Amino acid sequence: MAIRKATALLTSKDLNVRPPPSLNIPTTGIVERPPLPLTLPTLHWQEVCHDYYGGYCRRGADCSWSHAICHVQGMATPTERAPHLSSKPNRLSLEPRLAHEGGPFDDDDCPASLFWLAPKHNNDHSEIGHIRILPTTDEILCQKRPFMPRKDAQNGTNERRGIARMLDVQFRHLRYDTLEPVVDACYHASQFLATTFQDPPSLDYEARQNTVRGTQYSLFRDVRLEDSRFETGGMHLRLSFACPARLRQSRMLSSGHFESGMLMALVGLDSENTLSTAFLMVEMCQSTLSMKPITGNHLRASVVASFVEPSDTDTMRQTLYGLKGLLNKEKFVIVEFSKILVAGFYWILKHLQFLSSSNAEIAFANLIAPSDPTRSEIIAAPAYSSCGSSPFDLSVLQRADTLDGPSSLQIDPDYMALGPARQQDIIGNVCSTTTLDSGQATALCENLSRGLAFTQGPPGTGKTFLGVSLAKVILKHTPQKPILVACMTNHALDNFLGDLVKQGITKIARIGSGSKEEWMDKYTLPSIRKTFERSERSLAQKTKADRAFNAVQALWYQGTTWCDSLNTHTLTWAAVADHLKFKYPYAYSDFSRYEAPSEQKVSDIRRGRSEAGGYAFEHWSTGRDLTVTEAFSRDAGSFFNKSTPGTRSVDGSSDSESSSVDIAQIPPHIPVAYPYDDLGQDVWSMPMDIRAAWITRWKSELGSSSPVDKLVEIQRRYLEAKRIKKDLLDESDVKGLASQEVIGLTTTACAKYWPMLKSLDLETLICEEAGEVSEAQTITALLPSIKHAIFIGDPLQLRPQVNQSSLSLETPYGTKYRLDESLFERMVMPSDPSKQPLPVSRLDLQRRMHPEVAQLMRSTLYPYLKDHPSTSHLPVAGMAHRTFWLDHQEPEDAPNSLVTSSKSYSNAFECAMICELVRYLLNTNDFGSGEIAIIVPYSQQLARLREKLTGTRSCSIALSEKDKEDLMDMGLLDESEQSQFRTDVEVSPMVRLATIDGFQGEEAKVIILSTVRSNLQDRVGFLQTTNRINVACSRARNGFYIVGNSTLLRTVDMWATIVADFEARGRLGTSFTTHCSRHPQQTQAICKKGNRQHAVPLWSRYSCHVDTRCNVPALRRISPLSAKASATSSTSVVIHVAASAPSAVRMVLTANVKGYASNSILVGISARPSATLGVPVRRAIYLAFGLVSMVECVEDLAVSPAIHACRRARRAPVRIKPVPRFARYRVIDCHAACPAPTSYRARTSARASATGKLPSETKIFLPCGHDFNVADLDRQLGLGNLFDISTSGEILAMKSTMAVACKAPQCPQCQAPCGSVARYRNLGQLQLAPDALERLYRKFGRKMHMFAKNVQAYRKNLQNGIEWFCDNFQPGPLTGQANAAMIKTRMLYIVPMEAAITRFRDEVVVRVEKDIVRTALLLGRSYTPVPVKLSFKVRLDLLHLHCRLTVVQEAARIVHFLRDLDNPKHAEHMVRILKMHTIQAIDQYMAAAEELVDYCRSNSLLLLEAETLLVQLSFDAVAERFGCVGDNVERHGRVEQLIRENPDTAGTLRPCYECLDPYTKGKNSTAELWTSKTREFWEKWGDHEMSSLGYCKNGHPYSRKAFPGCPECGGRKVRGEQIEDKEEFVKHLDREMFLKAMATLA
Repeated sequence: MAIRKATALLTSKDLNVRPPPSLNIPTTGIVERPPLPLTLPTLHWQEVCHDYYGGYCRRGADCSWSHAICHVQGMATPTERAPHLSSKPNRLSLEPRLAHEGGPFDDDDCPASLFWLAPKHNNDHSEIGHIRILPTTDEILCQKRPFMPRKDAQNGTNERRGIARMLDVQFRHLRYDTLEPVVDACYHASQFLATTFQDPPSLDYEARQNTVRGTQYSLFRDVRLEDSRFETGGMHLRLSFACPARLRQSRMLSSGHFESGMLMALVGLDSENTLSTAFLMVEMCQSTLSMKPITGNHLRASVVASFVEPSDTDTMRQTLYGLKGLLNKEKFVIVEFSKILVAGFYWILKHLQFLSSSNAEIAFANLIAPSDPTRSEIIAAPAYSSCGSSPFDLSVLQRADTLDGPSSLQIDPDYMALGPARQQDIIGNVCSTTTLDSGQATALCENLSRGLAFTQGPPGTGKTFLGVSLAKVILKHTPQKPILVACMTNHALDNFLGDLVKQGITKIARIGSGSKEEWMDKYTLPSIRKTFERSERSLAQKTKADRAFNAVQALWYQGTTWCDSLNTHTLTWAAVADHLKFKYPYAYSDFSRYEAPSEQKVSDIRRGRSEAGGYAFEHWSTGRDLTVTEAFSRDAGSFFNKSTPGTRSVDGSSDSESSSVDIAQIPPHIPVAYPYDDLGQDVWSMPMDIRAAWITRWKSELGSSSPVDKLVEIQRRYLEAKRIKKDLLDESDVKGLASQEVIGLTTTACAKYWPMLKSLDLETLICEEAGEVSEAQTITALLPSIKHAIFIGDPLQLRPQVNQSSLSLETPYGTKYRLDESLFERMVMPSDPSKQPLPVSRLDLQRRMHPEVAQLMRSTLYPYLKDHPSTSHLPVAGMAHRTFWLDHQEPEDAPNSLVTSSKSYSNAFECAMICELVRYLLNTNDFGSGEIAIIVPYSQQLARLREKLTGTRSCSIALSEKDKEDLMDMGLLDESEQSQFRTDVEVSPMVRLATIDGFQGEEAKVIILSTVRSNLQDRVGFLQTTNRINVACSRARNGFYIVGNSTLLRTVDMWATIVADFEARGRLGTSFTTHCSRHPQQTQAICKKGNRQHAVPLWSRYSCHVDTRCNVPALRRISPLSAKASATSSTSVVIHVAASAPSAVRMVLTANVKGYASNSILVGISARPSATLGVPVRRAIYLAFGLVSMVECVEDLAVSPAIHACRRARRAPVRIKPVPRFARYRVIDCHAACPAPTSYRARTSARASATGKLPSETKIFLPCGHDFNVADLDRQLGLGNLFDISTSGEILAMKSTMAVACKAPQCPQCQAPCGSVARYRNLGQLQLAPDALERLYRKFGRKMHMFAKNVQAYRKNLQNGIEWFCDNFQPGPLTGQANAAMIKTRMLYIVPMEAAITRFRDEVVVRVEKDIVRTALLLGRSYTPVPVKLSFKVRLDLLHLHCRLTVVQEAARIVHFLRDLDNPKHAEHMVRILKMHTIQAIDQYMAAAEELVDYCRSNSLLLLEAETLLVQLSFDAVAERFGCVGDNVERHGRVEQLIRENPDTAGTLRPCYECLDPYTKGKNSTAELWTSKTREFWEKWGDHEMSSLGYCKNGHPYSRKAFPGCPECGGRKVRGEQIEDKEEFVKHLDREMFLKAMATLA
């Protein structure tokens, strides 16, 4: 590591810029890491075990096949490596990676030279099939110029010809163009690792990096492997990294970093100075918030990624070895390439390799890549339409008015070849009977007559319409074969398929998942796969498919298990099974015997499992069979320690304190010591410490690299199994796709699904926007079966995009390679003059641009272009000219120092002029903001315009996804701002802002072009290419305005022609000319130099002095706020819409305003400077008083919140604009009188009625309308019988008893009820008190009857279910948890019923019983002569004890069953725990029952006392069965006495006692505590009827209808007599609580 010490002065920040030239840094010793030795496990290859699926083998240990790693049936041998190249290792240098002098390539156009020249790196192969798509580490370290063949073959060279050479050229060009930034960034990241290897991790840093060559990427430090997972696509890695501060929290997810499908590299440097590189594809990003549960802080984020080449097991092993630290200390960084989508290049390059190595055929190879370039080929008619086949039927294109007779509109390709005259006859017939124009008809006929057809369509000429027409005709001719439609982008493909659907072609299949259109969902391949029939498959095919599925599932389960082993460092069954089988057979037998279905019910054990077998081993290694005892002990405490009325636990502690038993109190039944070197005994009897020792030993014997090696092997076999499964699925998909009419996909998808497309034997290809499709992508669509290929596009518009200018024909150096030259352009516009171009059809009628705009195209590129009559668009409102060039000489801005590598430029002057022009156009209101677009050639200018326009109130900005990403990559758009420019929203209310390249295929009514460049060096930049100029000048429909330096642009020929055209028409100047839309003779110059800030005068501020007798209201300035409005006032403006206004305007404007017509709109205005509405309100004022839309008048209503006054402003004809969002203020109708204030007398009375305090001689108003003196009314209604009242009328307190019964309060004059008056409300309520109490008794009785009935039902269910429990209880080490769960379910079965009883007791009965007693005393002797004694609460307590008795009896049954098991070894702990808890619980319940007995004796509740004693005797009986004998003689005697002395009450329990007596003596364990006779008390209370309530001499209420006497004590009803003692507390009766309880019961 000496070189690191020598370069200690370099930091990571220094690597972002070029190091000082004076610092001479030698080459380091860092080289590519050598490959690992081949130590992958090699198992004997056997046939797959058919019983092994779902993660385990149903045969268990009896299966003779190996399950460690399943073999896939039909698997080929491992993929052979490319031939090894013995090249000198390249070493890392800390010098900047500068561009090569003389050009970046070694363009010796002779691939054979690589055979005798020394390879430059280990990936420098002569055959492209041997080249790894992604660069190797040695290739990254190599700084020699790569070999790059020229596109045109050189004469006299010993090179390949024809299609082989074209594939070689396209592969090398495309690979370099895509991956050169990857190589540059990885080299830069390697330099960073070399200089910071010994540095401690940094908590915050800048992730964006720029290399000297201008490559932008993101570098994330301190990378760790969090875990690995096995997903459906294979192995995935979750890599965490130190997250920069600006990306923490949730900001990472909206930053554009780590988007799904993007390429990233994992670069590592170890302590031995060796470098490794692994390329991965992003699957998912996780923010620091998601990672906090793992990391414990907000400092680390993570990314889930998969290997780009999952079949490269060498790289996978090496990466996992490094991340797990199995070899040397290694430091990793993540290199992210946010703009490189893996699918965008990988499948194309992979397909080119396949075509080259397999010598596969390509359609029209003799035309696009002839072996002999001097030989000319003739384009024949499509093979399926020649040789006497039927002509093309064009009846599907005929207009409805030409379909009267039989159709004769046909095209015969052989007839077309007879001469121009015959062609014109057919074309004329097509034009007269269809909607095609002359150019489209000509192109249609020519495309149908050529096997390889090209059509050039200038902007707006209907290229897509022609493609749809061709598809309809071809489908009519060959309906049995689908048409293949290929496009460069998903957007273009969706548009084309959408037009097909509109034309009635609905049998469409879209392959690929890139569509964002919802209507496309039903046309995707997965949706179609569900519709076509699969039942026609033979039994052999179904069996084959099932086996393939099972093999994939089995390997997936294996991979999941090994990933778990790798993540947790635990030993899994898959890792140790074979080792135990051969070295420790006894242990293997102990584990594997529990896998056999003969011993265990596999479905119960395996349910919910995702591991591949080994459940028993996992159970043993984690000690679950040991911990289940402790868990059961904790649960057992909850079985018994439920709240018992009025008691605490036996030891005096609370319930929560005694909820479990310490596991240490239970004597262990297994030994704690086992010999370490002997496994000849039962492994299940080992304690946990001995188990851990054996697991550690087995890990050591297996080695640390075993999980990685086996996981990699499983990955290889899993991918092969998936390939077999996919092939079978493709066979089924082919049948469904063959039934479609059109198959649409992108060119990238063509490469990915090429084998399936080849099986369809397609014959026709239509390629849309073919001028943008590169040759490499076009080759993927030329299937061998294609006989008719139609390419539609325009090579004069934008070319295919390239990343490296050295490969572009726009640079002098790149003309030798021309990667951005499409096949379309090469065939119809060859750069070599000696080559004959192929014939091309041209469309010549455009329907987009106004003729004045289209003239720019006619004078430059399309002299044949014609204008359709529909292009006579309306002029641009407020502008004197439809097209204009604002000329200037203002210099461009200096490049931004923060983005110097971006080579982007801006021009502040042009930004100011364009912003003012946009504001002016929007204020005229003839165009919505969505109809105006600004296009620029540079992202830097895009960022400046975005910043200026975003700050204005007049418009919103819409950015495309591509432009947004470019701004973010350049650092010109923060992550926090990007959410403002969503691309999934409707852009119609926004001004569109885009680069020229991003606006290809789009259009707008008004286009404003900023050319940006203005310098003295005559550097034009991007706008020097004809294609980009063409796109920039052909997007406008109504108006086109350019802001730029015409002097500079004249140096380009095409610009010189355009500038001359502007000058000839007088449309070039230093300011725009504007005029009034209604008085065009009034003009004014705007956007002049020197008046940037206020260059555009708004028409609302412009006084038009023209005579208005033309009855057209002129625009006039109106003050937005009334001069009389104060600083705290608010104004409401009501605008009446004119009846002549357009319906769309009226629909937006109209709103119902109180007191005004329905065609009115209300705009609220706040004059307060600190108003919360702020800018939106000011904008509403601005729009209402200065802009456009027809209105009748405006009424300015200033509303004062103090006096609610309204005033009417002057009428004035104005023009306003519809406001979609504005503040609405309620308007008080100025013609309506305010409501009269409430009189003082009424207010006083109301307040007095509420408080109960009245002044003297105060009257009260009853609801009937009569008024009385309060004192008189109190006397007449008898209020004094209930309350003590002062002389002033104030209620002092409630009386203890009532002398007479109260009556319902009524008005003395009209007898109307007045109980609603608060003062007399209690009189009416007390009159109803007796009935209310009786209803309460009946409610309580019925409720207790229901509870008793339900408790008995629960007891019966438990007794009936014991048989099922015994059948399903499976003793064993694996089923302990399931057994404990069954016991817990039974023990807690009655808990819901118990909770309902307790809740009713505590929330209702306890709260109401005291109030019932007080109310009875208040009612006096007329109600009951004795104090009332209620038993509802204690009866509910007894029901609670019945529930506890049920639980105790259930525990006794379970213990009895466990003791009688044949092999009770694994149930001994459960028996001991249940017995211990049951005995403790019985003591607690006995104490609670004793308290109930005492209460019953003191209150003469004889029946309740006897029943409680019976419950106590039942508890004693259960305790005696557990060996705890107690003294219950006294209880027996008391029960017998009660039964004997009280035959009508306690005597009813004699049958129960007779059944219980032998049970207590152990003679009958199934005795029933309650007989039908004993339940009579609970049942009869439910039969109670009103007016039949009685009280016995002891104060017990009972139902005289249901019982002959008191069922508790046997007493009869007592007649009324005076109660001597009056309790003082009665006067404090809580009326509110009483009424609330009554409402609850009702």
